[in-house]
Amino acid sequence: MINTAYAKKEDRLKEAAKEFLRVGDFKQFCEIQFELRNFKKALAFAPAVSIEYWQELAERHASLLEKEGNQEAPVAAIIANRCNNAVSLFQSREDFEDGKVVKALQLTGVFKSVLEKIKSKDSSQLTPVNSV
Repeated sequence: MINTAYAKKEDRLKEAAKEFLRVGDFKQFCEIQFELRNFKKALAFAPAVSIEYWQELAERHASLLEKEGNQEAPVAAIIANRCNNAVSLFQSREDFEDGKVVKALQLTGVFKSVLEKIKSKDSSQLTPVNSV
């Protein structure tokens, strides 16, 4: 049924995802998984594209869950390094304790952007060149 005109869009997308994975096109694989709402799978493969792409996908995921009013939205916001959004989402649910914990951890510097950590590692690995 996969190659028929009557195949469901979802079936066609799953087949396309398999093919993109087989040929190593991880970005297209992730995009299809995201469209199929297989967010964990999309986010798991995203670093194979780049850490920047993973960050973008995490932010898209957080935005989508927030728009839908999903219970997992605050956690997705934390993962995407949107701590202020997470605190607001917790407050809107009257979950003040979790909101306070997230805000306190943010203020202590626990929640740093993945991209900041990568950039700081890159710059610390640079060694000065001695002039002769």
